[in-house]
Amino acid sequence: MIQKAISHYKYGISHDIFHEPVTTYAQLSIDALEKQIPKKPTYDSTYRVHCCPSCESPCTFYGAYRTFVNKTKFCPYCGQALDWSE
Repeated sequence: MIQKAISHYKYGISHDIFHEPVTTYAQLSIDALEKQIPKKPTYDSTYRVHCCPSCESPCTFYGAYRTFVNKTKFCPYCGQALDWSE
């Protein structure tokens, strides 16, 4: 359903169906909907943390002495949905 909505908005923008301010609203909708599609985090070996694929901010948080890892479902900085599956 999300992909269908994104396709609809992109079609409307590319075929000049929408006019301002609707074009801007459609682009904002696309950006928000794309963040709901989970993406796999990237791994930064320098700092040994996983990073958001959208904003590249760290999204893995370790406890004391790195004894546990808190893998968030969404990036705390930009809201990108994260897919931690192997």
